[in-house]
Amino acid sequence: MMDKYKLSTAASDFGKSSKEIAAIIKDYTGAEKKAGTTLTGEEIGIIFSFLTKQSEVKSFDEYFAAGNAARKQQEEEKKAAKDKKLADQLAILEQLKAAQEAEMAAKKAATEKKEAPKAEPKKEAPKKAEPKKTEPKKEAPKTEPKKEFKPSDPQPFKAKEKKEKAPGDAPFVVPQSVAPLILVFQM
Repeated sequence: MMDKYKLSTAASDFGKSSKEIAAIIKDYTGAEKKAGTTLTGEEIGIIFSFLTKQSEVKSFDEYFAAGNAARKQQEEEKKAAKDKKLADQLAILEQLKAAQEAEMAAKKAATEKKEAPKAEPKKEAPKKAEPKKTEPKKEAPKTEPKKEFKPSDPQPFKAKEKKEKAPGDAPFVVPQSVAPLILVFQM
């Protein structure tokens, strides 16, 4: 389904006056149309074919050449912008390198100033006779202190051993509901 397309709208779309569009339709169909008249599909086709024949181009070479020139110009502008950005980044890099070199030189100068007093030879004091070196005494092997058992110890003669429990080494607990059954089997 086609929407309503008025003669005045067609004229404004093509950049022509309503009278010019009405004259084109009158030449082909013989019917006079006013600016507010709705055009049929056939009449719109007549307008399109007339205007395309009137503005016919023999060759599109000029059009494509203009497009290529515009693309080349855009590429050159992009390349120039990229080169400028690269130059700016290189300048910043040079500034950073110069700042680092200055900082390193300042640190080096500071360390040289600190080392300069140390580097000056001091007057040596006369050496005293060195004491004879003695060999270190061998220490007696350490023995563990004997464990004293208190009378309250339930097992005074057994050494208590620490045993690490594994995660599965839990003590066995008999549930109360099963306990009477175990007693029966033990008798």
